[in-house]
Amino acid sequence: PVVMRRLSVVVVVVVSLWISFLSLGTGSKVQVGVYIEALCPYCRNYVTTVLWDAWQDAEVRMLMDLEIVPYGNAHYVEDPDALGGYTFTCQHGPHECQANIVEACAMKLLDGMEQFLPLLVCSDGVSDPVEGMRICYGNAGLDYAPVDSCAQGALGVTYLHEMAVKTDSLSPPHRWTPWIVVNGKSDEATQTAAREDLPRLVRKLSEDPDAPPTDQSNTNNERKHILIAVTVGVVVLILVGAGWFAVWGERERRQRALPERIALTVIEETPGPAVAEGEHAQNVGTDTEPMVQAEMEERRGE
Repeated sequence: PVVMRRLSVVVVVVVSLWISFLSLGTGSKVQVGVYIEALCPYCRNYVTTVLWDAWQDAEVRMLMDLEIVPYGNAHYVEDPDALGGYTFTCQHGPHECQANIVEACAMKLLDGMEQFLPLLVCSDGVSDPVEGMRICYGNAGLDYAPVDSCAQGALGVTYLHEMAVKTDSLSPPHRWTPWIVVNGKSDEATQTAAREDLPRLVRKLSEDPDAPPTDQSNTNNERKHILIAVTVGVVVLILVGAGWFAVWGERERRQRALPERIALTVIEETPGPAVAEGEHAQNVGTDTEPMVQAEMEERRGE
C-alpha cells in the first residue's frame, strides 16, 4: 500500500506536467514567400542553406506554408508576336529567363513543395540550373520530359508571367533578392530574422502572429524542452525519495520487531528433564545473554 501511494504521487505529478506540456500547442500556419531568380548567387545560397535547413526540420515544415517565386529582378512586356504573348528581360541575361521558366514549370507540374524544393536545392548545386534540373530529375527517377515541353512552349511563358505578377504585386516592392515575405511582412527586421534564424521566426509567429521578428523570448518549443527537463528532474527526485523512505521504513520495522524476537528467544529456551528449576533460571539468563548482546550489537550496527 505504501509503494502504491508513492507511485500514485509520481503518476499524478507526471500527468499534470504533461497536460501543461500538451497545452503549449502551436497556432496558425506561417505564410513564407521566397522571391528568387535562377542565377542569383545569393538566392541559390539561401535556398541551399537557410531555407533547406529549415525545411528539413519536420516541426517547422508543418508550421509554414512555403511559396517560392522564381522571377526576381526581371521585367516583361506584352508582345502579341512573342511565344505566349510576353517578352522577358532578366538581370543575368536570357539564360536566366529560361532557367526561371524551367523552375516555374517544375513547381507547377510537381506535387507540391515536398517534391519541388529538394529538386530546386539539387539543381542549385549545379552551375547551370537548367541542366541541373534535368540531372536532378533523373537522379530522383522522375520524367523530365513534361518540364522540358512546358519550358519550351507557351505554357512556360504563362507560368513565368504568373510569377511576374506575384513579384510586381509586392507592397512594398522588393529591393533585392532573395526577398522574403513572412505573413505579408517584408520589413528589414523580417528580412534579417528570416536570414539569421528562419526556424525560430516561424515558431514564434505560429504562436503569436503579431510578435516582433526580433523578439528573443522563449518559444513554446523551447518551453516544452524546459518542461521536459523539469519533469524528468521531479520524477527522479520522487523516485529517490521513495527509495530512501523504503529503506528508512524497513529499518524502523526491524527495530520495532527486535524486542519481540528477543522475547520469543527467551520463551523458546526450555530446560532439560535433569535440570533443576533454579539451575534452569540461571541457565536461561546465561544462555540468552549472548543472544541479547548479539541482537543489541545488530541494532547498534544498523
